[in-house]
Amino acid sequence: MPNLAANGPITEAIDALITLLANVPAYQAWIGATDPNPAVNLAAALASISAGEIGTPVASVAVASNVLTVKLREPAPIAVGQIVTLTGPAIGVQGSTNLCGSWLVTSIVAVELPWVDPLNNPLSDPSHNPYQYTGTDAIEFTALLNAADIAEFFPDGAVCLACGPRFAVVCKSGKSLSTKSIANGLQILNGELEILLEGNISAQYRMNAVNAMREMENAFGSIVQGIAALADTDDYMLIRSMEQVDPEFISESEQVDGMARFEKWRGLIRVSWGLDS
Repeated sequence: MPNLAANGPITEAIDALITLLANVPAYQAWIGATDPNPAVNLAAALASISAGEIGTPVASVAVASNVLTVKLREPAPIAVGQIVTLTGPAIGVQGSTNLCGSWLVTSIVAVELPWVDPLNNPLSDPSHNPYQYTGTDAIEFTALLNAADIAEFFPDGAVCLACGPRFAVVCKSGKSLSTKSIANGLQILNGELEILLEGNISAQYRMNAVNAMREMENAFGSIVQGIAALADTDDYMLIRSMEQVDPEFISESEQVDGMARFEKWRGLIRVSWGLDS
């Protein structure tokens, strides 16, 4: 199924903000995109930014002979040799397995997923639950790991990110679109969008409160500063104002490594776009 092109002020604004963020040098450096070729860095940055939701839902997970097999519920921009990230409490320290983290994709195949009921039991009659079927355009990928075999299971709320453990989500806010009529049917459009940043703390700082806080605030501030510097230059979108919600470390229940004090952080940026009269 082909993707719909961005159309209308909200979707166009989201698309423009994703383009702006992906071109911010501080954001590219933060996700580890440091290739000499700028086009490679831009592609990596775009792959790390989602619109409206975080990642692609995971349908099932299994481990056999040190091979991790993951089936996704829909297509994803994933290629062999790419680093992807699995996340979600059902496959983390709070579940019976700990498969959260980043993995190197070794193979990809197209799959047709079975019907699954809310209790994760395959159904023989698809009409019982028409909302779980994804068709033949889902994918399955494998990665290598050193772990005991795990029978295929269907985790609830697990997602796959087509990037490393640092990413962004651009979505609508409570005031995503406002209009003001001026004359002769003309209108001024503006609104607000939000950028959610989630990133991991470098391994050497995960038990160090001072350096973990400093790394988090340095990264967050540099990205905010980079957005402000690049906005309204060349063909990038006009941003009227930005409001930052101070970044915070995630709770222990969401961590991959339950022993780390400071593993990941999240920060929110509210962006006002458009013109004002």
